[in-house]
Amino acid sequence: MPKLTSVERIFRALDRQEPDIVPTMELFIDPKVRDAILPGASYEDFIDFMDLDAIVVTDVANERYEVLDE
Repeated sequence: MPKLTSVERIFRALDRQEPDIVPTMELFIDPKVRDAILPGASYEDFIDFMDLDAIVVTDVANERYEVLDE
C-alpha cells in the first residue's frame, strides 16, 4: 500500500477502510508539555514536529464551563 497523506489516512479511518498506519491525533496539548518537548516552538511547529495527522480545533472563547465543588 502506498504512503497516504494525513488527510487520506484520517478519511480512510473514518470510512472504516484500512489506512497505511493508524492515524495519530490529539485533543489538547498542554503548553508545559510542548515546551518540555520542543522549547519555544509554536503550536503549529509542534504539530509538524510530532507528525500528527489531525488536531481538534475549538473556539474556546465561546465555550462556557461550570465549576462544581467536589
